[in-house]
Amino acid sequence: MFFDLDIAASGLPAAAALLLLGTVSITACGFVLASLVPSRNAASALGLGILFLAAFISNVFVAGQMPSWLDTVGALLPLKHLAHSLVTVLDPTGPSVSWTGVAVMMAWLVLAALLDVRLFQAGAIPVAARYAASVVASGRARVGHIGPDPASTNGIGWTCESKRGTCHVR
Repeated sequence: MFFDLDIAASGLPAAAALLLLGTVSITACGFVLASLVPSRNAASALGLGILFLAAFISNVFVAGQMPSWLDTVGALLPLKHLAHSLVTVLDPTGPSVSWTGVAVMMAWLVLAALLDVRLFQAGAIPVAARYAASVVASGRARVGHIGPDPASTNGIGWTCESKRGTCHVR
């Protein structure tokens, strides 16, 4: 009894596993977002905005009935299933695992992980990649030229393979 909260102690290991699965799946989605936006600040702001919107759509903050269409949209998101799974597994009347919730969180994790691998293998670091592309397009690039990204203070650079070719972030 903590804050007069009655939970099923037998559900704590499952709750820890569900919390880990939900955290990893949402973090993988955050990595996808981070690889697509132009800066760290934009990723933070956009990520928090999406997280708060997802929390409201997923009925995490709202007590009561939501419109059915909004409930359907929320059912597609991993956050709703994480919250619902934690509630059911810690239910003092008898813990149970929501396998639908586990499946949805796993699906988001697998999809986001596949996208993460694809995006990070492609060198999707937008600020440096855009600068390198602009140098190539302007004709200032030399074959084999290595240069810094002036918009970055973290040492990200780029390499041009050919006059008309592509530049890669290093």
